[in-house]
Amino acid sequence: MIERAPSSQNQPVRALKSKQHPVTTWAQFTLAAATVVGIISLFLPIGSAAAYGRSISVNYFSRQAGGEGLILLFLMLTLIGFTGVLILTHKNWARITVGIGGMLVGVIGMIDGFSTISNLSGSSGASFGVGAVLLGATETVLLLAALVTLQPSRPVLDYLS
Repeated sequence: MIERAPSSQNQPVRALKSKQHPVTTWAQFTLAAATVVGIISLFLPIGSAAAYGRSISVNYFSRQAGGEGLILLFLMLTLIGFTGVLILTHKNWARITVGIGGMLVGVIGMIDGFSTISNLSGSSGASFGVGAVLLGATETVLLLAALVTLQPSRPVLDYLS
């Protein structure tokens, strides 16, 4: 885009170079990083219980979790793929897909992590694990990064000399 400098109409014509806003760029990388940490949290123990001299530790892929881990893993891997497409192409459809997908995964992960903490906190002989805490916390960050990513991007204009 060619435009005259705003200070004076007698100035020479300069080209404007449009870049993506730095906050949006950081939000996209934060979203991808939070998703990776969320995937790691799926493999960590979400809770443990001990009774009658026996103990059990459960993660999201355990039989007792009911398949939650596979669903979350699929959603998070898909989100990482679309985030990669967004970072490489900067297309509007990819931004909307990543924003909505990130909000969906963030809400599901937050509910899953924090409800696990809540359910196991009131149980005698059971305690919540680091996987549930990490999932709830990282999915909160993921949700916030998705909201920032979904905001319409305002390009930063640099005047070239």
